[in-house]
Amino acid sequence: MRVRSVQVSVGHREDDQGPVPAEVCRSPSLGRNLLTKLTPMQTQAHYAQSMQSGRKDGKRRADLSSTTVLQHHRVLHKALECAVKWQIVARNAADAVGPPRRERRELRTLDADQVRALLQKAQDTDYYALIYVAVNTGVRMGEPLSLKWDDVDLAEGMAHIRRSMQRIAGEGMVEADTKTHRSRRSVSLPPSVAEVLRKHRVGQRQERWLAGEAYADHGLMFATVLGSPPDLSCIGKVFRRILKQAGLPNMRFHDLRHTHASLMLKAGVHPKIASERLGHAAIGITLDTYSHVLPNRQEEAARKLDEQLFGPPESKERQGCN
Repeated sequence: MRVRSVQVSVGHREDDQGPVPAEVCRSPSLGRNLLTKLTPMQTQAHYAQSMQSGRKDGKRRADLSSTTVLQHHRVLHKALECAVKWQIVARNAADAVGPPRRERRELRTLDADQVRALLQKAQDTDYYALIYVAVNTGVRMGEPLSLKWDDVDLAEGMAHIRRSMQRIAGEGMVEADTKTHRSRRSVSLPPSVAEVLRKHRVGQRQERWLAGEAYADHGLMFATVLGSPPDLSCIGKVFRRILKQAGLPNMRFHDLRHTHASLMLKAGVHPKIASERLGHAAIGITLDTYSHVLPNRQEEAARKLDEQLFGPPESKERQGCN
């Protein structure tokens, strides 16, 4: 028996680095090896090669992140564990392999003033509504791109995330499952977001009328002037240009999600609610990803408890306790 391509389904990586393109998750470099002959050295070499030139999705960077390779290791280890249980092999070759450690990427976020500056510069662009939704909801980049008008109730202020749009090499922009089952969620929309989307829909109807029969109506909330899904790379280029014009630090579009999460936690939103809003698989991911925000919240909680028990520092009741 030969080792087949290791496949990691999109939607099963439980970190917050965004969806993994399906093409990235194929690892045929092990397919030439007999399962019974697979060695730890071959497995380790596969990980090293993947981190140097493992990408298959056509992006300029040839390497895979340590997080993705770590997920490869977990899937391979689980598969070989089953092979040992079924007595296909005598040992699990992945047991003796040191998987890469997940990179700790520094989060880049905007404060409230910077968000306002960003939105002001974005107003005259085609992606104003998309940026406004992203920073006010914390959705992953592919999630709003897959939203259809039927998925959103502007009167109730609710968006129902059911799918995610991804770019697949050779296929373009395609709809896929959400990252995890918890990513399928309903997100409350602030009144300002609902108002921006109403105006956006009016503009979209005008574009559809101007395009005539050339417009392919897929019901998408965010589409090109001809109705097709916008390309992720185009959005990224425009987004970086807006940042530069606003005098803001360079960052990824995905960092608007981190911005939303950080602003929520700083405002005192409970991490459980933040986790549900972000669609994290578990609250632990929220706490781990945004731990830099929480120390200040703990200090505030300690101060409030102290004041509740003993009163404000200058109160007479508190002075009497000394």
